[in-house]
Amino acid sequence: MRISFLLLAFLITVQSSAQILDLEKEWFEIDGFFNKNSIQKRGIKSISIRSSNKYDGQKIKTKKDLLIFEFYPSGQLKRGLKVNEFINKLDTMSLSFYYDLENRLYKKIEHFKYYTFAYYYQYNKQGELVREFKIDVKDQASDTLYMRSYSYEQNDSLKIQFVRNENGKTFQTNRYLIKPNFKSIKISYTQNQSYLLDEFFYQEGRLKEWKVSAFYKDLNEMSFRYSFKQNEIDEQDLYKGNILTLKRAILYEPEGLIKNVVERNYAEQTIRIYFFDYNFY
Repeated sequence: MRISFLLLAFLITVQSSAQILDLEKEWFEIDGFFNKNSIQKRGIKSISIRSSNKYDGQKIKTKKDLLIFEFYPSGQLKRGLKVNEFINKLDTMSLSFYYDLENRLYKKIEHFKYYTFAYYYQYNKQGELVREFKIDVKDQASDTLYMRSYSYEQNDSLKIQFVRNENGKTFQTNRYLIKPNFKSIKISYTQNQSYLLDEFFYQEGRLKEWKVSAFYKDLNEMSFRYSFKQNEIDEQDLYKGNILTLKRAILYEPEGLIKNVVERNYAEQTIRIYFFDYNFY
């Protein structure tokens, strides 16, 4: 999860509520990539996504890898489960999410193999995250792995979040900037001067490009570019530098729900197909 807290409520959301995918998130990640309002409006209880892939010149393989997402009636993500099937074993990972009466995330439980971690979140009266704990949950004892505190500065268009460790030292600064047709999130790390910058460019209320710049010793850039048909996302293209490395085409059911995502990876010379299944309240 690139940002492990809920801070973006003050930002303007211009995506269509009919689109179940959140275009400002990386797709097919276990912590979810869905539009909460659309999930709630459609009464979706769960989404199962199986995938299969093939190399050029080969037959498509049996659907093995599995993602399952369960939702509360409010549309918020309740649980994410990821299953990877290998020849001799299954690897599973799950995340469970818990919300308070004001729909703020206050607890998250992570299970992976033999490990269980619990994350707890506390907020101020303005709904801003002020404290986060990570605990290693064991049978007989629990160890606190870290505690973080958060403070803020804000003007009309810029919000700055300072992240401090248990000793009160700032180790990370997050800047949230919003302007007409533009939004950016910059995460800076004070110890090594590295940063991660996400920039979102909109046109007529639609996300057209999401540019990611990461600096750690060297600068690496990539961008997701989007095209639409009849108010729905039609394609997502991934560029690294100026080179097209991955293309995703979205196919729909007659009622407007996503049926498949077909992914062409030019770098690996593979095709992966994602199959969507739905359960409703």
